[in-house]
Formats: sequence, C-alpha cells, structure tokens
Amino acid sequence: MESGIRSYCPYGIDIAGSGTDDPGFSRTFGGAAISATIDYGVYIDYMETATPLETPVQGSRNEGSMGDENAAQASLLERVLADLGITKGRATVNGAFPMAPAYFKSASICVAAAKLSDYIFRHDLDELSLVAGSYEVGRKFFDPMATRSRFYSAAIGGIKIIESGPGNGVRVIEDMPRRIAADLSERMLLAFPPVSEVSPEQQGRKIAWNDEMKRNYLLGERRDNAVTAWEYLRKGRIDDFMDRINLDWQNSVDIWGKKREAVKQIYSAAFGNGAIAMSQSAYGVNAPIVIFTESGSKDRLTHALKGCTRSLAEVHVDFAGARLY
Repeated sequence: MESGIRSYCPYGIDIAGSGTDDPGFSRTFGGAAISATIDYGVYIDYMETATPLETPVQGSRNEGSMGDENAAQASLLERVLADLGITKGRATVNGAFPMAPAYFKSASICVAAAKLSDYIFRHDLDELSLVAGSYEVGRKFFDPMATRSRFYSAAIGGIKIIESGPGNGVRVIEDMPRRIAADLSERMLLAFPPVSEVSPEQQGRKIAWNDEMKRNYLLGERRDNAVTAWEYLRKGRIDDFMDRINLDWQNSVDIWGKKREAVKQIYSAAFGNGAIAMSQSAYGVNAPIVIFTESGSKDRLTHALKGCTRSLAEVHVDFAGARLY
C-alpha cells in the first residue's frame, strides 16, 4: 500500500423513522428508517509506520470543550483501529463539520476505519459486509444501543430506506432514483439547536424510554410512516412525502414530550420563512434538525434561522458514501 492514505465517511442523517432501528425495538417488531448521506463527514489520515499505533489529538477550530471531544474521538479511533487489526502507524481524525454532535462523528469514524482496514488487509468486502462490521465495532466501543440506519447510509451513500428486521437482520430495501434524490437534496438545511444540558430527569426518561421501547406503539407508527413516506417519495409525490415527514416530527414530539423552547423557536422561524417540513435527525434534546424548504427559499430561511440556532449548514446528498483518497 501507499505510505499515506485518507479514508473518508460522510455523516448520515435520519429523515424519518428514527429510533425504530434501535435494537431494543427492531429486534422484536422490525424497524424502518429513511436516511441520507450529506456532504460533510469524517476524515481519517493514516500513515504506515513500524512503530505502535498512535492517534494524536487534532487541533480544533472551535473553543470551549471541543478539545475534550477531540481527545474522546482520538481515543475511539485508536480502539476501533486496534480492534480491526491496525496496531501500527499514525492516524488522525478530523470532522469536515466541527460542530456536528459526537454521535455523528463516532458512527462515521467506525465506518471510515473499517474502510481503511479493508484496504490495508485486502479483504475486498462488499458494502453491506463492510458496514455490518463497522456497526458491530460501533456497538462495542461507542454505544451498545447504536441505531443501524446511520451506519448503513453513511457507508453506502445516497438516500435509502433501511429495514432492521427481527433478530439482527438489516437490508437496504431500495435506493431513491437519482433524479428525485437530487431534487430533495436541493431543499435540505441542517440546523443545530443551542446546546442544552441534559438534566438527570431527562436522562432518566431516556433510560425508561429504552426499557419500555417494546411497548411503545408510537415507534410502530413511525416505522409505518417511514415506509409510506418512502413510497410517496419514490413516486415523486413530494408534497405527500413532506406531509409524512411532518407527521413523523409530531410522533417524535409525542414520544419525547413537549419540545424545548429553542426548538419551538426554530420551528416558528422556519415555517414562517419557506420551510415545508422538519425532522429531528435523531432522538435527544440536542439532536440536529433537518429542514426542507420551498424552491428558492434557502437564503430567506437561512437568514431567519441565524438568530435561533447554534449552527446552520446548507447540506446536499453525498451519493458516493465511504471512500479512500
């Protein structure tokens, strides 16, 4: 192999059905989530050496607690690479979008590391085998309750509906036709609410929610809603698709209770300035929000949201998925 190589994996975002692919629910009832890959992601730069593996912490363009987060990402990278058999060399990790939450970066780190390992050891794995391995590594070192759709969409690219069947089975049901996906891609913005500390009550609620997931009929509604939304999108019925995305958003509110004030401000500003649908890309108080706009409304919407978001990015679909440079 070459003396140096870069492995890249884009971030995956959930558009509908988020949470239904959580093993606590999907292993019993099956889940379905619509996910997209965006044109921001994680880079792993690797240099082959004869010395033991090292993962120095990269400098950050942000101030505050990002240094601690970078150290955590470097630690995760080292554990993942070692588990995949890469025990020598020098590897660094950088995010193309520094404000992205840790779980965005962590899933992408696992996939990018698996892609790098596949190249170094010449396994020549197919895409689904590659991502299945990265998902298992992610559960081991990142989050044992990690959902599957983000791993799968990030590895393969594009807009997909991903089914998590009973047991551990996962399959990509279908790719979205490029023409329709490209149209949807032009309508997307990603908004990050102001950071909020998660209270002990909120954390306890999440634990209780995980424990009761099998009895949560709302997750079943989100799964079915994602399948219906996909059918509308596949047929080019964009307005009906957007209505379903908004219904998914409402189901998310019903699961988690009343949205905090910062999210309500984003909702109000967005729908008054060209937004036609919103979806929270993962469950959690600080999860980013995917906003779909009317044609030609992105500039107006971006201006309206600047005062009520921590960060805002115009994103497009990355159709290539994980790759090497």
